[in-house]
Amino acid sequence: MANRYVNFFRCNLFDAATRKLRKPKPRKADENSDQKLLCRICEQAVSSENNRIPVNASHDHTCINPAGIEFHIGCFDQAPGCAPVGPASFEHTWFAGHAWQVTVCKNCHEHLGWYFRNSTSFYGLILNKLKNS
Repeated sequence: MANRYVNFFRCNLFDAATRKLRKPKPRKADENSDQKLLCRICEQAVSSENNRIPVNASHDHTCINPAGIEFHIGCFDQAPGCAPVGPASFEHTWFAGHAWQVTVCKNCHEHLGWYFRNSTSFYGLILNKLKNS
């Protein structure tokens, strides 16, 4: 029974409506390569398209937290405009073996996503809280 709930809260690569595996969106190697990503609230530079990385074979993931709130996040190896806050936790992690911390915009403190760390680390940023420069 416990595994059923753990799987519900984990980030998945499946489309809930079609129940099919999501495929990463293709993009050209240099498309938007120097495009900065800004905080939608204050326009602070947060990261860039160059920092996009695949995690579990995909850059973007749809994740659901224990409260049932769905987030569409993108994975980035760097996010210099973000600051991790609070203690790290393994509880309800969306990426097995990775502890997470909430990350906020360094300028306006808007919640922008999470910092995940293990032997590798990355930022999972909420895509609708970012905009292109």
